[in-house]
Amino acid sequence: MHNHTLLALRVAGVLLLLVLGGACAPTPPAATPTSPAPTAVPPTAIPTVAPTSTRAPTSLPPTAIPTSAPVFTPPPPITGVGKPPDGKYLFVEIVYSTDGSGKLPQLMIDFPAYRFDIQTGTLSPFSTYDARKFQLLPTDWGFIGRTSWRRGAAGGGGAGTITVVPGMLVTFTVPIPLGTANADGMDQTRGAPGQLLAVAADGTAELTIDGERVVLAPGREWTRTAEFDLAVKTYNGRYKLTALVRNNGWLERAKLRTQP
Repeated sequence: MHNHTLLALRVAGVLLLLVLGGACAPTPPAATPTSPAPTAVPPTAIPTVAPTSTRAPTSLPPTAIPTSAPVFTPPPPITGVGKPPDGKYLFVEIVYSTDGSGKLPQLMIDFPAYRFDIQTGTLSPFSTYDARKFQLLPTDWGFIGRTSWRRGAAGGGGAGTITVVPGMLVTFTVPIPLGTANADGMDQTRGAPGQLLAVAADGTAELTIDGERVVLAPGREWTRTAEFDLAVKTYNGRYKLTALVRNNGWLERAKLRTQP
């Protein structure tokens, strides 16, 4: 009996110890919740930049600048007088000169209508044949002289006429060189219309020449020139041509000669 009781007590003690041991066993640490692995974010796309070329830049063609004729600004109109100054007359010349070198058609021409000394302002007829043309009425304005000259390889001499200017708006023709020759090698011209519009007290003249309004002070000229080679038939040379209109202004009637 005693042994059974003792055995029971030992068994109860063991059970108690087991129970107490389980109660006193250290509590295992709570599992730390695992954070989910971060979602992989794709890297920001960086645009690919083409590498800078080390070659020299291609030259761009220069900007085309249109070529245009210079703008002509016509001179202001002059204040013309109503009649020539006392003791004065106007003298305007139209001259065509044919010159050149090499072998050109040679012409000898005669005769000029007048002689004019530009230094002294003296005008006189070339021959007695033209003397009658140098008579000016008190109301006449002056003269327009026309002369053609041939020089050098183109020949020699001069020929021309002189006409009275009775008043303003008188018309005339100017031979303009074309820069060409005909089949016989003679230089060619065209006739350009002209008109005398007004003359100022100081002798400045306003004209139209070949559609252009021109103002010429005394001693000034309007010119057109041409040069070209000639190679026709037996000719082989170079022409030099000049057309001009010269305003000599007011001249002294006392220096106007009626005889050669």
